[in-house]
Amino acid sequence: SSLGVFVVNESTSLRSGPTHESNSLVRVRSGAKVNLLEKTNQFWWKVETNGQTGYIKAANLSSPEN
Repeated sequence: SSLGVFVVNESTSLRSGPTHESNSLVRVRSGAKVNLLEKTNQFWWKVETNGQTGYIKAANLSSPEN
């Protein structure tokens, strides 16, 4: 279940795991909205976008209300 919608600040890669070494699954453009699934740790959050689930840096995600 989603913990809310977040906006991607800068275009980035959706990664298969919560590390820089993880495979890039797909590029996510700046301004894209993603569903937050889990605040995995302070650096990486698990999100879903366009039916794909992966990890994006928490610092690159903003609440749309801001």
